[in-house]
Amino acid sequence: MGYKFSLGERTFDDITAEVDAQANTKIDFEEDYIGLVTSGSSTLVVSGSMVGIGTTSPDYTLDVAGDIGVDQKIYHNGDANTYINFTDDRIRFEAGGLNLFGMHKKGSAPHQVTVNNGNNNVDFVVNTNDASTSPLLRCDASAGKVGIGTASPTEILTLNATEASILFQEGGTDMATIGINSSDNILIENKTMNKHIVFKVNDQGAVKEGFRLDGAVPEVVVNQTSDSLVDFRVESDNQTHMLFVDGSADKIGIKTNQPELALDINDNAIRIRNSSTPSSAGDFGVPGEIRWDANYIYVCVSIDTWKRVALSSW
Repeated sequence: MGYKFSLGERTFDDITAEVDAQANTKIDFEEDYIGLVTSGSSTLVVSGSMVGIGTTSPDYTLDVAGDIGVDQKIYHNGDANTYINFTDDRIRFEAGGLNLFGMHKKGSAPHQVTVNNGNNNVDFVVNTNDASTSPLLRCDASAGKVGIGTASPTEILTLNATEASILFQEGGTDMATIGINSSDNILIENKTMNKHIVFKVNDQGAVKEGFRLDGAVPEVVVNQTSDSLVDFRVESDNQTHMLFVDGSADKIGIKTNQPELALDINDNAIRIRNSSTPSSAGDFGVPGEIRWDANYIYVCVSIDTWKRVALSSW
């Protein structure tokens, strides 16, 4: 086989492959342009200082109009520990030797997208469009805390804002808020008409209602539902059961946790502060009502029917 060659510069038009029956495979020479054409399509071009694959008009140093396949890694030149690492069903982003971000389709669900994939001291930050404000969201890797509206969360979740609040929605409808109002009070609000705010407890495995702010009627209710059976207790400085409501026995105790009657007072005296004298034995009254004055104790024994006992000194 012989070859033709020449020394020095030569001027060419396009070079077409002789063995290509369709004559559509060639090297295309143009002004500041070289293109490799196969089957009539430009596969690779050099246009000025730019290279195009799948395009005849590259806009970048390397412009690929189509898919790119790599075996494993795409590196940043001159920076060997900054790259994108492709493995089977997994992509990892490495910067400066830190595995910052990863996506992994595991053998079975749940699959995983991970920030700080290498468990380094790398915070995850979402900023607002105002550089003068604190981050919208910050996950502090070293502290193990999350901040909303703060760069320095001090609790597992720290919310920093003026009159900070959390809004709960359902289908785009406001349902409830928990937050701080303009008077710096903690505010819990149910925004649904005639609905309640309910506090429940787990009583040895049984979930029972303990406290309810009733939205249907103007009431604050302790132990409302029949299956609650949660006792109510108020302590004082010296009494653990200054007031005790036995939810299962329907009894109230004062200074006792074992009331035996509807009202059981564990003391030696009670006081009705103000005197009141019925105008007559037929004055308005309900059975069981008790009044007193300087001379008598009055007891209403039936509707609008009073009896009295005289008081004497000794």
